[in-house]
Amino acid sequence: MENPCHSRKLRRPFIAWPEGRGLKLASTSDVTADAERLAGDFRDSLGIEVEMIEIPDEDLIAAQKTLVEKNLPLPFDALVHAWFDLAAGYPPAVIHRKYFHSLGAFRAGPAVPEFEELIARSVVETDAQKLTKLGKQIDRLVYDEALSDFLCCPMALGSVNRYVKFTGHAATLELAETEVTEEHWSRR
Repeated sequence: MENPCHSRKLRRPFIAWPEGRGLKLASTSDVTADAERLAGDFRDSLGIEVEMIEIPDEDLIAAQKTLVEKNLPLPFDALVHAWFDLAAGYPPAVIHRKYFHSLGAFRAGPAVPEFEELIARSVVETDAQKLTKLGKQIDRLVYDEALSDFLCCPMALGSVNRYVKFTGHAATLELAETEVTEEHWSRR
């Protein structure tokens, strides 16, 4: 059966959302506005109600502990939170593993056997070309199974011009050891 929200076919048939039950969308306080926009998109595209749950800052540590310790069931269906990508070299090793592997800190749903098998193969692979191929398979699986909605936060992006000297660090994409030249507007 085709997912009415996508023009592509999922590997597993689309399961209709339970009639009369709203999607519980939780968010941390720093991304509430983004979660509200996402809730609107879910309402418009899926035709379901969305119940917003904001995790208060004072409850955040307890909520994180609940998630990491897998104290299930969780009080939400989807969680929106900020994530800083430290996986520029091989995203499946950090990002996807954290969210979808059976031992992943942020996994909230059931384990996906095909994902488990691909990760198991990738952690022992030493050939760079084969590892790249496995990474693409993992990315494709995450996309095909709609395991996440990855959002980009433009407010977290940055750029520099030719008057800024910096040392870019591939592992974190930070602009560490940054300084401006005499020609930069701030020094005129």
